[in-house]
Amino acid sequence: MSSSLKKTVALIPVAGGGKRLRPFTTNYPKALLQCADRPVLGHILRRVEKLGVREVIFITGEHTQMVQDYAQAAFPALAITCVQQTEALGLGHAVWTAREEAAGADELLIIYGDSIIDAELPRDKGWDLAIGVMMVRDPANFGVVVTDGDRIIQLVEKPAQPISNRAIAGMNIARNPAALFSALGELVGKDVRTRGEIQLTDAFELLLERGHVLHSFRLQRWLDCGNPEGMLEANRMLLQRLAPVEIEGCDIKPPVFVAQDAIVERSRLGPCVAIAPGAVVRDCTLSDCIVNAGAKLTGITIANAIVGPGEVRE
Repeated sequence: MSSSLKKTVALIPVAGGGKRLRPFTTNYPKALLQCADRPVLGHILRRVEKLGVREVIFITGEHTQMVQDYAQAAFPALAITCVQQTEALGLGHAVWTAREEAAGADELLIIYGDSIIDAELPRDKGWDLAIGVMMVRDPANFGVVVTDGDRIIQLVEKPAQPISNRAIAGMNIARNPAALFSALGELVGKDVRTRGEIQLTDAFELLLERGHVLHSFRLQRWLDCGNPEGMLEANRMLLQRLAPVEIEGCDIKPPVFVAQDAIVERSRLGPCVAIAPGAVVRDCTLSDCIVNAGAKLTGITIANAIVGPGEVRE
């Protein structure tokens, strides 16, 4: 991050109900679901630390304590603050909810709570907001940006006609937080909604209309963990980075991750299996799956699936 800035704060919205991941998120935050060797949130916070950011504000929903307890235990060097979004009014509203806690920041690093990202932050000068983008085949499913070079000249949410394949991904940097909160405040004050929610993309458009300079930068990797298919694909990719696992009495076909306190006996695992802390697996055959924290499996075969936290299958 730029050394001339006094303070950079990471803003991570994790209040979403995870509708696309139900039933796994019925009583559990989607950001704490396992993906390879740690929860999704663990991957995000590891990237935050690597970028040199030391202050994090979470916008949480009903699982505030679970999110805070995990973050403080797993990343004790980070200063953690939680702000609760009491109404599920969208991503833009979630960011606006943290306006007072983020008031002292010179720069905001906004990372969506279901996105695992590899990126180097842009060092260019002269912009107020930088939006991370990835090239996609089907832009109709995403918000997209139209650019002149790296400068953004238009933003469109899920365009009916393909005007750009540069999708808005899960990371943004606001060098003028006050301007962003002003735009969000106008949307909230006038109750301007798109598809029933206060959208962060609408605030970005408002900044553009007000003459602010918006910049795009390419993400090196963007893994969208907001649905089961995306979660399993991220699990496959992230497991490739890990060291091989050996368990006595088990047949292991890598890549596989087994948490240190998980119990695995007389089972066949792999490829692409992640077993979270506290899980118990006995006499099973598992491939291409995620077994979340505290789940208990006995004598079953599972492939291409997610087992929820605390779930019991026999």
